Formats: sequence, C-alpha cells, structure tokens
Amino acid sequence: MRQIIYTFIVLSLGFWACESTEKAPETAVSEMTSNLTEELSGTWESVSLKVFVKTYENTDSSFIIDVQERDWEASFGMRPTKMVFQPNDKYYSEHRSTIDTLIDITRGLWKLEADTIQMVTEVGVTYRYRVKVRNGLSEFRAFVDWDGDGEEDDEYIEIKRLVSISTD
Repeated sequence: MRQIIYTFIVLSLGFWACESTEKAPETAVSEMTSNLTEELSGTWESVSLKVFVKTYENTDSSFIIDVQERDWEASFGMRPTKMVFQPNDKYYSEHRSTIDTLIDITRGLWKLEADTIQMVTEVGVTYRYRVKVRNGLSEFRAFVDWDGDGEEDDEYIEIKRLVSISTD
C-alpha cells in the first residue's frame, strides 16, 4: 500500500511540474502573434510564387504557375513586388516596372491572429494568408480564386525575402 501511495505522489508531482512549466494556450498564441508581428515588420520582396490552379474555368483541367525570382520580370513584366509591413498595423505594396517606374501601390491595414494574417486594402478587399517566417524568408499561403471561376480552390504560395527592417 505504501508503494502505491508513493507512486501516486511521484506521478502527481510530475504532472504538476509539467503543468506549471507549460504556457496556457492563449498565452502561447499571443506570444506567437507578438513574435510574428515583430518578425514581419519591415520590407519584403517576392522571391517566388506558385499557384496550383484546380478546376480551371469550372472544368476538370488544372495547371501550375511556378515563377522563381530569376523569371519574375519575364513572367509578369515587372520587378518583384515589395511589401512593407509597418508596426502601426499599416502596410503597402509596390509594383514597379522593369525600369523601376511605379505601376501601382496598394495600401491597407494588417492584423495577425495566431499564424494567419488578414490584410484589408483601402478599397475594402480582404486577403487572408497563413504565414510562416524563418531565416529571413516568409511564406504566405492561402486558397484563392486565381482563375476567376468563383471558387477559392486554387492553392497560392508566395515566398518573400526580408530586404530591410526599415518600414518607411
């Protein structure tokens, strides 16, 4: 009997020790969001884009768009997109021609919830991506309607590289 009580006490202490060192889920999420906010702040440049287009124009046809940095200008007729995430929850992205002329600038607000970034443009369009940051690269992943068939069934994956911690 003494052995059973001793085992129970040891196991209870072990569980208590594990529980006291673990963070509550909401604390872990808020820390992850905080770290991701810090990691995303800065200027990022597109490195690659891959889109798995499924059911093209509501048919059973599919294809893959796979553009690497070296092919960006030839594929899109412009330089890789630069996106600036500012610490005041604002962002902007610049699209420039191959001769560095500003083609378009998109501005809006960004917000993180766990590993998902929500970006709302000035005209009210909302984008949501799961985002990961590691070693100066970020991955933005979502299901979108790339082919315009009304279905958000096309898998979008964009890799960006941190080019500056400046947010000007």
